[in-house]
Amino acid sequence: GEKHFVAESEEEARKTITAQASDVKKFLLSVRKIVAAGNRVVFDNDNYIEDKQTRERMWLTEAQGMYMLKVWVKNGPF
Repeated sequence: GEKHFVAESEEEARKTITAQASDVKKFLLSVRKIVAAGNRVVFDNDNYIEDKQTRERMWLTEAQGMYMLKVWVKNGPF
C-alpha cells in the first residue's frame, strides 16, 4: 500500500513523500506523482529531482539500472 513520510536527503532537503511499500526494503516512487507535486525529474549525466519553485535538488544515483534517492525518514507526523 501507500506510505506517507517526511524524508531528508543528503543535501538536507526535507520533503513529504508518498511511496508504494511492499515486502521488500525499498520504496518505489512514481515519477508522474513527483512531477504532479511541482517537481521536475532529470535523467542525464546528472540525475536529480528538482523543486520547480525553490530550485532545490535531491540527487539520484544509478545502480544496476535502478535510480536511487538516498533519504533518511523522520519520525513523527507530517
